Amino acid sequence: MSVLDIYRAIEAALMANIAQFFASGQSLLTDNTLQWQMQKLNDLGALNRSNTQLIAQYAGISMVELNTHLEKEGLKGLNEQEKELAKAAVSGQLVTPVNISEDAALYSTLATYQANAHDKLNLTNTNIIGNSAEKVKQIVNQTTAEVLSGVITPQQALTKNAIEFARQGIPAYVNYESNRQYSIEAYTQMIVRTTTNQVTASMQMTRAESYGVDLIEVSSHVGARPKCSVDQGKIYSRSGNNDNYPPFSSTSFGELDGLFGINCGHTVYPFWEGKSRQAYKPIPKKENDKAYIESQKQRALERNIRLAKRELDFLKNANLPHEGAQKKVSASQAKMRGFIEDTGRTRRYARERSISQ
Repeated sequence: MSVLDIYRAIEAALMANIAQFFASGQSLLTDNTLQWQMQKLNDLGALNRSNTQLIAQYAGISMVELNTHLEKEGLKGLNEQEKELAKAAVSGQLVTPVNISEDAALYSTLATYQANAHDKLNLTNTNIIGNSAEKVKQIVNQTTAEVLSGVITPQQALTKNAIEFARQGIPAYVNYESNRQYSIEAYTQMIVRTTTNQVTASMQMTRAESYGVDLIEVSSHVGARPKCSVDQGKIYSRSGNNDNYPPFSSTSFGELDGLFGINCGHTVYPFWEGKSRQAYKPIPKKENDKAYIESQKQRALERNIRLAKRELDFLKNANLPHEGAQKKVSASQAKMRGFIEDTGRTRRYARERSISQ
C-alpha cells in the first residue's frame, strides 16, 4: 500500500466515523435540540480518541512506505543516467566516483528529504485531528442555532451542514492568508509528489557533481505550469561558469510554483558537450498554454466528481436524505463526458474515485 493509499484509507475511515457520529441521536435533535447539542459536544472527546487511534495505526506504516518510496524513486533516477556517466568516465571525459551504494553524499541527500517529509506528515497528522474536531463542533453548533431559529427543520439543518462538511472534507492544512484549505488526499499527495521530484533531481545533481558534470538538461512536457514552461527543455550550467549556457540559478528552482516546486513533474539529466545529444526541447508557448488550461479544467471536473461522490457517501452513512447528492454525481459525470468529447483528452477514471471506493 502506497503512502497515498494509506492516507486515502485514513480519510475514508475518519469520514465514516464522523458520519456515524451524526447518524446516532437524530431523534433527540428533534425532541430537545439543546440536549442534543450538549450530548454531541460531550461525545466529541470519544470521537477524537477514536480518530487519534485510527491515525496512529497507520502512522508507522506510512513512514516506512515513505522511506522506501523515496529511496526507490531516487535510485531509479540515478540508474537511468548512470550508464552514460560511467561510459564517459571510462573514456576519460569525466572523473570516476565511488559506486552509488558507497556515495555518502547521495544518501545524505536522501536522508535529508526523508526527514523533512516525515516532519511534514507528522504535522499533517496533528492537524487532521484538530481540524476534524473543530469541523464537528461547527456542525453541532451551527445546526443547533439554525434549528432554534425556527427557519428550517432539524433534519434540514443537519443535512445542510453535513453537505457543506462533506464537500469541504477534513482539512490537512489551512492557509489562513489565502483562506484556502487542503484536503487530506490533496495535501499528502502534494507532499509525496513534491518530495519525490525534489529528491530525485537533487540526487541526480549530486551524482553529476561526483562525476564532475557541470551541465544539466531539464526535461520538458506539454502543459507545464507557467514558471516551469519557461525553464523546461533547456541546458543549464550548475556552476554558472559556462558562457555557452545560462546558470541554473537563473531558473525558478527554489520557488514553490517553480521548477521542482510543489507538484512539479520535471527532472534533470547530465549533459556534456561533444558527447550528449539534447533529448528535450522547449514547448511552443501557445501549445503549452492550451494544454495547461485544459488540464486545469479537467482536474476541476475530476475534483467535482469526487466531491459529489463524497457528499453522497457521507449522507448515506449519516442516515440523511441523499437524493440530491446522487443527482450531483450524475450531473458532474455528464459535464466530464462533454469535456472529453470536446477536447479529445483522455479520461482518468482513477482520479474520479471517491475516498471510500
